[in-house]
Amino acid sequence: MKARSILSLMTTLTVLTVSYAPICAQPQPKQEERTSQVAQNINQFKPFEIGRLSTGEKVLRVPREVMLQSPFKEAIQRSTQNSDTQIDRPIDGVFLWDGSQMLFAGYDVESILDFKVGNQSYWLTRVRAPDGAGKLKLSQPRFVNVKVVNINTSQYQFIDDVKKDNKTNGFFYVSIRNGNGLGVSVITYLVDLRIAAANPERNVVVCESSRYTQLRSGNGVSPTKNNPNCKPGNR
Repeated sequence: MKARSILSLMTTLTVLTVSYAPICAQPQPKQEERTSQVAQNINQFKPFEIGRLSTGEKVLRVPREVMLQSPFKEAIQRSTQNSDTQIDRPIDGVFLWDGSQMLFAGYDVESILDFKVGNQSYWLTRVRAPDGAGKLKLSQPRFVNVKVVNINTSQYQFIDDVKKDNKTNGFFYVSIRNGNGLGVSVITYLVDLRIAAANPERNVVVCESSRYTQLRSGNGVSPTKNNPNCKPGNR
């Protein structure tokens, strides 16, 4: 009887020990480990990379359905206050990845290019409206001091393309359609964004580089009218 009582007491103590054993918290990954994990996630979306800035950021154009996945979803939730975004717009989003965090640029961003004036870096961001009209915005890196670039006289342009002049820093070729659709003229301007960096209100157009008309069939364009004298070196 006494042996049975001692056995019962030992069993009770064992149960209590197991029941009230302290629960150890799982160790949280360090910042470096979290950054590495995010970097591995980013590598999965390498097909969406459309360029890289000289300041080190990769430019990613991400389909809307993919934007709902991590880490893009978290980046949208931390969206920057300078972004021109409408989250209900059914178009792709552009993100920047600088190796440590994801920066959401916006749903209506078409592309991001960069250049330098002196020791200062600038970002040129092309944004578009649902009807295709668009604007060019100039800012310091990470969308600091955002200003609209003044091209010609119209506030909103149907911007067809923007290309950097690789030989002369600060010069870009901006192609603008005279309306949304086919059968319209397309004018390519040489613009000097060094002007905008100094004074955003000034017109940055230097000269007309070329002009052509898109054919209504959509299968080609009319002969291009080029201006061989419209070059950065001639300014």
